[in-house]
Amino acid sequence: SATPPSENTVRMGSFSKVLFPAARLGYVIAPPSLVDVLMKFKQAADLGNSHLIQGVVHELVRDSAFLAAQLDRARGIYRERRDALVSALTGAFGSILDFEVPHGGFFVWAGFPRGTDTTRLLPAALEEGVSYVPGSDFYATDPDRTTLRLSFSCARAEDMPEAVERLARAWHNSIEDRRE
Repeated sequence: SATPPSENTVRMGSFSKVLFPAARLGYVIAPPSLVDVLMKFKQAADLGNSHLIQGVVHELVRDSAFLAAQLDRARGIYRERRDALVSALTGAFGSILDFEVPHGGFFVWAGFPRGTDTTRLLPAALEEGVSYVPGSDFYATDPDRTTLRLSFSCARAEDMPEAVERLARAWHNSIEDRRE
């Protein structure tokens, strides 16, 4: 029932991180003139979502008190995970790894010193049992190969120190390999 601020605005969102990841259900708030067109695009793009899941989510979000409480709960969980990752990164890498504490989202964007190629580092990290997305994947041109995106949305806070230890081990081993 929410309306966009203007006829030129379309707002999209997802319930996946707020309610439950398996929902795979999002929403669009659009001017009435776009609803039919957007519905046709959605129908062409997929085979539809479960009516049961849509009904459950609809009932849940109709209760604004439930949704507000769920948002507070989710924010607390993700803040705890982010803080655990940031603390572990600071402890393991000190000033070697450059990053800022994110104020939103589910990722820490970081950069190693010059000479580290995170695409080449990834196999060593995977051997250690930890993964990330090389930052070069996010550049249209002239990628910064020292960068990487670390997710904290799916990992438990108590697992962050071990994950970062594994990343640090892979990075230190890659330095040793380059020296040989």
